[in-house]
Formats: sequence, structure tokens, C-alpha cells
Amino acid sequence: MRKRICSNWLAGMTALLMLVTSVAASGCSAATSSSKHSSGSAKPSSPTVLRLRANGTPNLTGLTFNMGNSAGSAAAGDSNQFGLVQFLTKWGATAALHNADGNLPMLAVLHGDLNYTSGPFAETVDLGLTLFGPNQVRTDYVLLANPKIHSLKELKGERIAVSTIGAPDNILLTVALKKAGLTRQDVTVSFSGSSSANLDALISGSIDATFVHLAALSVASNKFRVLGTGASLAPQLADSFMTATPGWLRTHAAMAEAIDLAWLAEAKLFNTSGPAWVTLANKYTAGTSTRAELSDNYKLLKQINGWPDNSSGFGLATARANYEFTKQLGPGQLVGAGTRPVGQLVDVTPWNKAVALFSQHMAAY
Repeated sequence: MRKRICSNWLAGMTALLMLVTSVAASGCSAATSSSKHSSGSAKPSSPTVLRLRANGTPNLTGLTFNMGNSAGSAAAGDSNQFGLVQFLTKWGATAALHNADGNLPMLAVLHGDLNYTSGPFAETVDLGLTLFGPNQVRTDYVLLANPKIHSLKELKGERIAVSTIGAPDNILLTVALKKAGLTRQDVTVSFSGSSSANLDALISGSIDATFVHLAALSVASNKFRVLGTGASLAPQLADSFMTATPGWLRTHAAMAEAIDLAWLAEAKLFNTSGPAWVTLANKYTAGTSTRAELSDNYKLLKQINGWPDNSSGFGLATARANYEFTKQLGPGQLVGAGTRPVGQLVDVTPWNKAVALFSQHMAAY
């Protein structure tokens, strides 16, 4: 399901670099979005005014949402993002989820080809994007290794793959090595572009260890050794956030709020109905996994509490915790626009408004 995000990509790189510079420069202060509400109106919402139906759900007729996802293919663990898009569609919008490797979705947001994307903390803020909501509150990574490796210390001299420089698995690798008394100079690190590529490389034998998502355990755990989990290595590290350019958030505040509302609605579905989530995941992954496998995935994902359907999923404190944790890992973890003060990296207004609206009309969601 990998989709091409930008046409004539190479030809547009000069303009893209100029845009990145512009976004970073404009990020000297946090983007402040301000959407308005209009209840019980028959009119559809606009980018800045969220108009609600009588039951409290937004009328998004006529609005278009194009979401990016840093994944090379449709994996079961990303089904909640697919579900978010389904809620936007249910509320009248034209909405789609676009998968692409590495930081391509983030670059596509900067380039204007996508409205918003989910993405890891470091990669998104380094590019000058602004966090405006949660995607996955905790990581679901597992460190798998060749069976000959019995502990983190035995990673010394081995070949390890991670997705990208700013991805959570690369940060987790630094934490794991530090815990073992090792440094990155003690191992050979390669960047694959995605978690699925990590697993393929491990299976082929071209690497000795890597981080994969929990869903991969159903096909890999009996062949490789589990050396650790993201939850145990760095419980405070979020997997990813909803991000957009500061400019888009200023001019599309109601759409940002609707995205956060859809996230809360999907989180509620995930937490209250396993069978409904399995049906959703089966549709998203196009039947590449059995319902039994997806049911096992659901049980594993439920354990990490990565999608709380309440205000705890996001906020300035969450952004600050991820900022401080990433920063203390050493130079190079946050670069460029990512070195701004944490208050300039986040816009909490859409989230706070979405939480208030969700709480008032929970039965409708």
C-alpha cells in the first residue's frame, strides 16, 4: 500500500529546502490556532469554524484531510490511524491515509502535498513542524536478536538496523547500548527506512539485531531472542505525534481540532471493543493477517496503553518530557529547528478544545 507522495520530487527539492528554512524561521514562537464552534448548525465546518451537528459531532462536509504515516506498508499496529481517518470520513470529510518510508510524509507536509502527518518527536520538530496532538502515546517496539545473542552486552560487534536517525527505535538503541555499557562505536548501525524493512533484514541474516513492532512477534518471536522492549527501556518516550506546519495550524484550526477529536473517538473504540478493532485492522491490512493473529496483536497493543481516550494523551507536559528525554541522550539527537524551547514546538489549543468537546458529547463518539 505504499503510495507516491510527491510528483517530480527531485525537481522540487530546492523549493523544499527553502520551505524548511522558512518554517524553522517562523517557528520562533509556537503556532497559536484558534477555532470557533457553532452548535446545531446545518452548515458544514470551515477550516477555522467547527460546526457541530445536534449530537455534538462535527459536520466536516466539503473538507479534505490527507494524512501521512511513516510506514512502508499497512501494518496492524497503525490501524488506529486508519480508524481516525474513518471517523473523519464518517463525519462527512474526504480523508485518506498515505504510507511512505522514513521522513517522506514529514517532507510532504512541508511541501504542501499532505495536510498533516504522524511522526516521531525528534524528526518532526527538527524539520520545524509543530505537534498538535497524540498519535501513539507509548512505543510498542521490541528488540529482537539472533538467538546466539543472549544479552544487551553481547550486542558488541554486531550489526543492528534502525528505521531512521530521528525515529524512536534509534533513540531506544542509544538507551539500550547505554544500559549495557556500550556506545554506538561498539556496534555497526544501518538505517533501513522502516520497521518492516528492519524485520526483513533480520530474517535474511544481513543484520544481527533490530527493533520491530509488537505485531511482528506473531511471525518472528519463535525465531529470534527478545532482548528488551521500548516500554522497559524508555517508558516515558512517545512513539509519535500528530504534526503540521505552524502556518497550516493557524489557518486550519478547526480541522486540527477535528483530527484530535477523531483520534479520541478511535481511541475509545480501541479501548472498548476488541472485535471492532480487529475488523478495522483486517480492512486496513487487506486481509494479510488472520483475525486470530489480529486478535493477538490487539491484546499485545492494549498492554502498552498507547491510546488513552482522555486528556492524558497529550499536552505541554508530554512534549516537555519527550524533549528533555531526547535532549539528554547527547548531541545530535535534536538539531536545527528541534533545538527551539519546548514551548515553541507544540500547539495544545486544538487538543484542549477537542478533549472538552469529546467529554461533553462522549456518547456520540
